[in-house]
Amino acid sequence: MTDFDTRGVPVVKIMMFGDSGAGKSTYFRAFAACGQEVTSKVTFRQVKLDDELRLNREWRAFVRGAQAMKGTSETPEPYRIAVLDRGKLVMILEIIDFRGAVTTLPVVGSAPDVAEARAHIHESDIFLFCVPGDDVGRWLRNPEPATALDDELGVLPIRSHFDRARAEREARGLQPPLLTIVITKRDRLTAITGRPAHEAYLQFVEHLDKLFPALFEAESPWRALVTAVRIAEFDDDGRIDPASVRPVNVLAAPLFWYHQHLAATIARRRTGVREKENASARAAQEIGRMSRNELTSWWFGEAIKGRTSERGRLQAEIGRLGRDIADDEAAMRRLAAELDLNVVVHRGKLFRLEDFA
Repeated sequence: MTDFDTRGVPVVKIMMFGDSGAGKSTYFRAFAACGQEVTSKVTFRQVKLDDELRLNREWRAFVRGAQAMKGTSETPEPYRIAVLDRGKLVMILEIIDFRGAVTTLPVVGSAPDVAEARAHIHESDIFLFCVPGDDVGRWLRNPEPATALDDELGVLPIRSHFDRARAEREARGLQPPLLTIVITKRDRLTAITGRPAHEAYLQFVEHLDKLFPALFEAESPWRALVTAVRIAEFDDDGRIDPASVRPVNVLAAPLFWYHQHLAATIARRRTGVREKENASARAAQEIGRMSRNELTSWWFGEAIKGRTSERGRLQAEIGRLGRDIADDEAAMRRLAAELDLNVVVHRGKLFRLEDFA
């Protein structure tokens, strides 16, 4: 096995947000490990073989050694993940693992990774916000809007970066970033609230408008996925019980990103179908005009052959696009069935994924 050939494959850039200790590095390595397993027709593999081997080694050490994952240093770690659907390479996820504080700091000469993070943020298609379950649990005791003096979950920097990234992307005719909120350490959410994880998760979703009010504006361009992840049971010092390692929902976010990629692809293909149908109709009209009688058919014979050939090509392309759209829609339905208990926020409303699709 060698590195994947990614030429001509669409690239989606992702920025990870979250304080140090939020579980970003652990979550990413769990995603890298689980993404290789053939439990779905969609798999996630590191583009570079060496990255995959190293991440697998780190994951084994984490699980078998029952030690907390080492956080990211001031040297960012870039990764490129190949998304394969039934073995076909369909997109690339480009993620850089920055240290937790990097998104809350101003750019100064002594912190070059902050400037690098700022550039990556404004180019990102997806904001991935990791927030620990214990922090969420404590906030749910008295869920109040975030303020400059009281931002327990660290949402204000994300909102600030989003507003700037959105303005820059709109100036280039691009969609605003997709927001993905991942509650990490779901076991701690249960421990803090004393409620089943799914109940506490839904309570968090119910109060999400206090953290991200722009999500709930009727004409908001934001789209967001909210999910809760369990990797293992952690004690207060961050150590794990090796027997408790049973990753749950770690692929919800990347599968949703692929789901959204499919939705955008379907929209582009439907536009292509309409354009080709219009072109085919115009060709049919011209053929009819040139074939009014035997004389015009003889006179425009070569032109009629050319337009007939062109119309046949257009009809074949319409059929191919139709089959591609049907395949993509089937893939979206399959993904929606696999992503249970994940809420999507769009245009100020809450959806289950199958309803959103």
